[in-house]
Amino acid sequence: MSTDQDGTLRGAGNGTDGDDDREEIGDADLFKAVRFCREILDHMGLDAVISTGPMGSKLINVSGPDSGLVVGRRGQTLDALHFLVNRMLHKATGKRGFVDIDVEGYRSRRAKALEAQAKDLARRVRDQGVVLSFDPMSPRDRRLVHLFLSEEPGVRTSSKGEGDGRYVQVLPIDGVDGDGTEGDAGAGDDGGADGVGDR
Repeated sequence: MSTDQDGTLRGAGNGTDGDDDREEIGDADLFKAVRFCREILDHMGLDAVISTGPMGSKLINVSGPDSGLVVGRRGQTLDALHFLVNRMLHKATGKRGFVDIDVEGYRSRRAKALEAQAKDLARRVRDQGVVLSFDPMSPRDRRLVHLFLSEEPGVRTSSKGEGDGRYVQVLPIDGVDGDGTEGDAGAGDDGGADGVGDR
């Protein structure tokens, strides 16, 4: 699995199942998603411009005077918009896959900030042999943290908590778990979702 420059999850986390025989969302469906996005933003009374990314990218870009309101606190409004648009698109088309939504490069900036923070916590975990935790974050951000640290030497990640309080711990390999019990190397448990589920 990897991330594009815009912070979009690719690979195992793209929400497509190899056993799913439904047709995948295509470029023509992107315009349906744009219409759904427009309807939602208009209903919210937000002044925003919607455009699409390069052909084949399945990316919707939102910009304009109210772009900050579209992002919301820690990207929560943007995540909700992403969820709603894709749920409406799946219902309308019966197809699999999803479109991604970004607001003036927010996804890319957020991904870079999370990667820097994750690498810093990993270094401190290795140096100090302690368990460190992120603040609660969205499923999308948790998956990015698991991804960024999946090949980081000497550490492993685990998600803890429930609902909106769910967060990522960074633990030393072969160290203690966040609950104080002995643990072994493991992978994060937020992978494999498509950014639409796991809410």
